[in-house]
Amino acid sequence: MEFLMGFVLACATILVFRFFVIKGIDQDKSWSIKYSQTRVHEIIKNHVPDYEFEVKRPNTQSQNHRSSMYTRVVFLENQAYWIKNNTLFVADMEEGLVDEQTTREVDTMGMDRVQLEKVIHIVEALTEGKEK
Repeated sequence: MEFLMGFVLACATILVFRFFVIKGIDQDKSWSIKYSQTRVHEIIKNHVPDYEFEVKRPNTQSQNHRSSMYTRVVFLENQAYWIKNNTLFVADMEEGLVDEQTTREVDTMGMDRVQLEKVIHIVEALTEGKEK
């Protein structure tokens, strides 16, 4: 008999909880999750790499004209290096000016490893920032 009283009391408590507490929560919509662009961004921002959010600038005629007008040059150890028509050129420098008479192509076939690494570094500096 005492178990029956406990069972009835538990059922009454569950019914009271169901009708008053849970219905009150269902009617109160102020705490529900609202989906917005800001909320979704906050959730995924740590899982998406930064370069996905970078704005890529379009290639314009003025940029093409400016790049065709100028040549990138690297000055290293009294020599000037530049790339023209997919060929690496080098010229000696005298008194801070490039001596055009000493202009020659760089021959990478006969270089040792140290010289080749130096040329690779120069080419990377010359092509830095250019799209392929």
